[in-house]
Amino acid sequence: MTKTIIIGAGLTGLSIAFKLSSMDNNLILLEKENYEGGHVFSTNLGNFHIDLGPHIFRSKEEAVMKFVKELLNFNFINIESKPRIFKYGKIFENVIPVIPKKNIDMLSKIKNITYTFKKVESQTGNNFEEIMINWIGYDLYWEFFGEYSEKWWGLKGKLLDPVLVPKALYIGDKPTYSHYTVNSGYTEEIYPKDGGFMTIARALAQNVFKRNVKKEYNKKVTHFENKDLQMILTIRDSNNVEKEIVADKVYYTGSLDTLISDMKVNINLNYRGIIFGEFLFRGNTQFEKYSWLYLHEKRLLAARVYDAKYYHPQLRNSECTAIVIEIPSNPNDGKWEFADKICDKAFEELVGEGLIKLSTNSFKGDIVNKVTIRDPYSYPLFKLDYKNEYNRLVKFLSEKFPKLRLEGRNAKFEYLNSNNIIEKYIFSDYLVN
Repeated sequence: MTKTIIIGAGLTGLSIAFKLSSMDNNLILLEKENYEGGHVFSTNLGNFHIDLGPHIFRSKEEAVMKFVKELLNFNFINIESKPRIFKYGKIFENVIPVIPKKNIDMLSKIKNITYTFKKVESQTGNNFEEIMINWIGYDLYWEFFGEYSEKWWGLKGKLLDPVLVPKALYIGDKPTYSHYTVNSGYTEEIYPKDGGFMTIARALAQNVFKRNVKKEYNKKVTHFENKDLQMILTIRDSNNVEKEIVADKVYYTGSLDTLISDMKVNINLNYRGIIFGEFLFRGNTQFEKYSWLYLHEKRLLAARVYDAKYYHPQLRNSECTAIVIEIPSNPNDGKWEFADKICDKAFEELVGEGLIKLSTNSFKGDIVNKVTIRDPYSYPLFKLDYKNEYNRLVKFLSEKFPKLRLEGRNAKFEYLNSNNIIEKYIFSDYLVN
């Protein structure tokens, strides 16, 4: 009997298991943690459900929306993506795919920048910075893309791949920006009423395991090898006990570090990590009415923040507020080992900028609870030549492990949102072609 192993119980692994379970009755889902969801991860802080990064589900496909609503037993709220930018002490409209006239007017008073309003056509270039400057000029590039990109990715714009260039961009096309109305193909946006965004992954997992998919959690794959047209995986449990599993086909959805290290191949692919600081405090924020807030200036530690009250309308009158602060980082940049102190400093910076108002103006007195989480694999790092490096890896793996498939955001180095994953792996024929 054919045995298929899926490595990783994140949204990609769960979606693959759901799709294949109707065609394959010998599926094993391996997960190194004791829970499913991967980057779709939620925690409880007081009465709030906190997500690692702001998540809202939307899809242009009616069948996909119906599927997710049914997963949630229709226990969801309608919500609107409403991001904003904080820079120079001001809150600007968000910019993709429109840099609205309002932003230009605000910026011109601060930086003496003027612009003739027009639609712009994409330009050519060899890297992210070059294309963007050719497209919209240096001033608008730096103010709305360049500084933030360097802060988020940790690299100069000229070292980033053109894949990060927006697919469409208009300058002054609209007086203000609205994610919901500009992307008119999305007819609805939803968020789980209970349990945070991770509820979607948990509900999908319940459906998967009803289909006789075998799960093995707390199991980390440490070694891969081929034998007689099959793959042999060495897996290690939480007690450091190892065993081997033989598979006819393997879908790998995790970060590529384990593969690259185990195979001792010289491939230069990297990830961008995030330090998440979660705070429950007495007080309120100036960004409660926005789905999230980008902080573009490199002088501030936080790159993105969100107020959980936006996602919990029933708690908007409560005394306490819960926020998530995202600080781009990596284990070797000096911030990682001091993550708790870094998060405290980032919180204090938000207070200093007037974005957070504490009830008694006492940091120690008003903080009720806080949690720090480090994620070294938040995003694939789309630096120049990453495609060449990735193609080298794929070629190497296809020759050495023809039964192994790389899937998902971190394994395929694709920028996939939750809706993209479900659309690709459940609602298309991608896996059966």
